[in-house]
Amino acid sequence: MLSVVAGHKRYAHITTIRSDRVNPELLGMEVVASEDSIPRALAHMDEAEAVVWIDRHLAQSAHPVMSLAPWILDTDNTIKPLYGSQEGAVESYNPKKRGRPSHANHS
Repeated sequence: MLSVVAGHKRYAHITTIRSDRVNPELLGMEVVASEDSIPRALAHMDEAEAVVWIDRHLAQSAHPVMSLAPWILDTDNTIKPLYGSQEGAVESYNPKKRGRPSHANHS
């Protein structure tokens, strides 16, 4: 879950959590599962039971924090250019390359 919350989208990214000495300790984690053991564990779970399990754990971690004080969900909608074969990269307008028209100007 910590890997998902950190924005990781691949099992291989779990290694960064395993290498992190601060966050797991702050969260009271004694063991961090490996990127190989997570898919094996998930393969044995029924999907409906897994959804209930994850919802319960997310609620236990998020609800106490959200009830401490009023909060605002803030998002950053700025453009993040992706290049080459990165996940989500598409050919489009790049604001850092000035002088090239945006797609809105083409229409």
